[in-house]
Amino acid sequence: MFFFKVNGIWSTWSNYTRCTVTCGGGTRARLRKCEYTPGFQQGDACVGHNNETQQCNINMCPGRLILQVCQQGNKLVCYVKPRQYDNSRV
Repeated sequence: MFFFKVNGIWSTWSNYTRCTVTCGGGTRARLRKCEYTPGFQQGDACVGHNNETQQCNINMCPGRLILQVCQQGNKLVCYVKPRQYDNSRV
């Protein structure tokens, strides 16, 4: 009896997971599996990664700004900048 080795083939990607935060920048991930044809001896594994991550919800969180007013000579200059905060509980 003669057996053929069949290399692994990537499955389709899963849906992305929920973002780790609702605003301020988080990550989400998706997976895929290296699958082998049943009834055949396993050949080489799939080439590449079985997971991917990407940034998500990078929009600034509401109510997280600081207004800073400075005087430069005869002018008043205003700056709006993000406040440093922990977004893991947002």
